[in-house]
Amino acid sequence: MAKNIQNKETKGRSFLKVLIAIGVPMIFLLTITFIILTLMGVNVVKETEKIAQKMPVISSILPSEETTASSTEEYDRLQAVIANQEAEIEQLKQEADNKDAKIEEKDQQLMQLEADLKEKNSSEETTEENETAQVLAASFEEMDAEQAAPILENMTKEQAVLVLNEIASEERGDILGQMEAEAAAEMAGLLLIN
Repeated sequence: MAKNIQNKETKGRSFLKVLIAIGVPMIFLLTITFIILTLMGVNVVKETEKIAQKMPVISSILPSEETTASSTEEYDRLQAVIANQEAEIEQLKQEADNKDAKIEEKDQQLMQLEADLKEKNSSEETTEENETAQVLAASFEEMDAEQAAPILENMTKEQAVLVLNEIASEERGDILGQMEAEAAAEMAGLLLIN
């Protein structure tokens, strides 16, 4: 039995030796032939495909020239479709950018209009407050300082300062003199700021 196993190993090694002895020179020969034919200007790959197309089993595996031509046409058609879609995308991007610019411009206009409206409302309120303060100031000028002081103390400080600004300075001094010291000092400070 040991001889049988040894015999099989010997046969396997001899087959491998024969395969290497024939295969390596064959690969070397094919490589040299390919290089020489390429240098001579022969398209070896195309010629090999032509020959393989004529062989029954291999021809069913390799694509035919018609298939290659139709796939080339399909490729060109798809490239044209891609180019058209890319151009359309660029056009849509440009339109989107234009619309974004218009939106930005409209936002700027809206912000300007809101600022103008606030300014107008503010000036109208200020004018209205000044007119009211003038009317109240005229009333306080007719009163005694002892009567006007407690009323001004009970008003908000902003309102009291607006009214005091409209009163003549001599009468203003009399009214402040009749107020509590803390309130009079605060009002005088606010009058200096305005």
